[in-house]
Amino acid sequence: MKNLADYEWFCDNCDASLDDQPGFDVNCGIWTCTECGETNFIDESEIIYDDDDEDEVPVGCAACGGPYPSCKTSCPIFDD
Repeated sequence: MKNLADYEWFCDNCDASLDDQPGFDVNCGIWTCTECGETNFIDESEIIYDDDDEDEVPVGCAACGGPYPSCKTSCPIFDD
């Protein structure tokens, strides 16, 4: 299990830093952004990996839970 405090957390709607919001705790599970009111899930499945994280392999796609990147063929998010 990953240490959620090792990651920066941003609102899914307005991209505000959740880490900077008063009372934010990475162990809360769900956080309502104080900037826009969006409800954000705070758990390992919400971690977004970028190209710099080559040695990090996501457990599953945040959208469908499938084994990323194999889920791309069956996930509607990747439909062309």
